[in-house]
Amino acid sequence: MEMNFIPKPGFENPFAPVVTHQKKERLTPKKEQFEKLSGLMGIISTEINDFLEKEYGMTGLVDDQCAIIMGRYLTKRGGIYNELTIGKHENKIEAKENEWFRTWKYGVKENFKEDKPLEKMKAERASSKNKLMEMAVTAIFHKFLGQEFIILRTSTYDDYFGGRAKDGKYLGGSDNLIVHKVTGEVLCGIDECHEGGRGETIEKKEKKMKKIAESGGVDVTYGMTIDDKKLKLTSLKNIPVFYISLMRDELNELLEKMSYDNTKSKKTLPVEQKFFGKFITSMISQKEELDRLGKQGLSVGNLRPFEASFERIREIAGM
Repeated sequence: MEMNFIPKPGFENPFAPVVTHQKKERLTPKKEQFEKLSGLMGIISTEINDFLEKEYGMTGLVDDQCAIIMGRYLTKRGGIYNELTIGKHENKIEAKENEWFRTWKYGVKENFKEDKPLEKMKAERASSKNKLMEMAVTAIFHKFLGQEFIILRTSTYDDYFGGRAKDGKYLGGSDNLIVHKVTGEVLCGIDECHEGGRGETIEKKEKKMKKIAESGGVDVTYGMTIDDKKLKLTSLKNIPVFYISLMRDELNELLEKMSYDNTKSKKTLPVEQKFFGKFITSMISQKEELDRLGKQGLSVGNLRPFEASFERIREIAGM
């Protein structure tokens, strides 16, 4: 019996244009950005799935929003987990989302009156500024690194539960994985942060990332690697995580000026080059900090195997 798997928020497009008497719904700027990014994710996911099938015979690893599909890891589909294990992971996801839903529904009077409040909450989360940024960062990294690296959005489970502090408290995981196409090295996880105000969110993210680093990085339950030219679905341990943050005006600039149909590095726009450089500069700075913490005896994730790949990304960025 097939199980129903919960996709990462943004898997379905809740804002698809509604036709009434042959007229499309007028979209707000944020909804329009979401639709365009969602379409771009669809293009990129097709490129990723086609590459994995052609090179390794792996079919349907990511959904149409570039997120890893948990159901692909079932043992009956060549994966590593039975239905009971994935079912437990789904239950944890559902419990976390129900927790958010209670806060969302009862925290705002208008939400309490909604006919379909759960659907509305999921739609709002899928098209939130943070999710828009997550999709935009995925696209930018794919455009510049896609020739040599596979850029994936993590599964919902790893997004929610990948990072854990020393006291056992979950700190959230990472939004993306960067995997080298030849060596199979999982370079790192990327966690995005959109800041709309005075910087408290970025500061909070920095503290969370440091706690995750001091705990040895994140674990990825639904991961992959390449060994002896064969792609293997596997769990991963102690993956270093870097965070990427943008202020509201920066995110708006990127969303307004980036290309939503091109996925090739040779055709990137100046605004895409600008923000890719900003992202890599931030990662370089954070890696230097992780190296410093490592020299102090802290476990900060297994950085050593990824040095070559990291240096290659610096070369691509011209740094």
